[in-house]
Amino acid sequence: MQPHRQHIIGSPNTYLITGHCALDMPLLEKEIDAHALRELCDKIRSVFDLQIFSLRITPSSYQLIFTHLDQLLDNDDTLQDRWRNLGSRSTSIPPDRLRERMTSLGGIMQTLAQRYSRSWHHRNGGHGSIWARRYRSCLLADDTALLCAIACLESPDQNTAEVWSTATLHSDRSTLPRLAPLPLRQAPDGHTMPADEALLSLIPPLRTDNQPLLDDFMDSIDERSLYAYRTALRKGWALGRPDSLIDCLSRIGRPSGRGRSRRMRDLDDELGLCGVWG
Repeated sequence: MQPHRQHIIGSPNTYLITGHCALDMPLLEKEIDAHALRELCDKIRSVFDLQIFSLRITPSSYQLIFTHLDQLLDNDDTLQDRWRNLGSRSTSIPPDRLRERMTSLGGIMQTLAQRYSRSWHHRNGGHGSIWARRYRSCLLADDTALLCAIACLESPDQNTAEVWSTATLHSDRSTLPRLAPLPLRQAPDGHTMPADEALLSLIPPLRTDNQPLLDDFMDSIDERSLYAYRTALRKGWALGRPDSLIDCLSRIGRPSGRGRSRRMRDLDDELGLCGVWG
């Protein structure tokens, strides 16, 4: 029996999510609609106990990077209170079902899609979902992969429109309240590195230092590598160093002849990232 995707590498689980509007229509083109999506993401962040690292909204799509937990220690009454804070119409969901929804990637994305569709139609008229049927989720197995994904979302270049099939950028890190601190550390010599590669004695930087450190990290990635990462993310790869993905490979490996081949793919870059077809 195949393990559930959210248990591939344990908890917490970090993903880059890409969602498209139906038929790639520019339904997020108005600033009021983009602002409403940012506010909904922030509310879901609070209710579902997410860490959101980056949000990018374009006229016909969005990209969202967040970490979610696969279990919540709150009792049933507290979970019901959380759900009510989301403004839910239904307050009688069985606790087991509610806990499953609040700790699964599918439950989070279902809540986001349904609630935003309703709010969009309230402002603009119509009915039904405004989203394409499926969203793309890319597993980010370590801090380096997470930082590279953030860099891909937030670094403009001539290939962005082609790779993401999007255009105008409506929002960035500065427009979503309470973004999670980045997993970055700075050595005494000024060298910037991912948190999971740093010595434990290095303390996290102040929140005001996040953007300068991210800029330093992004400067260390050449354009060729950024293009390779964007390509991998667009195709839905799970990204991480080989040692981060070895358990992932062993857990999702399928018997010969069943389904799509899942194997390690080396990316042509200088940071040593590898990819696994997701």
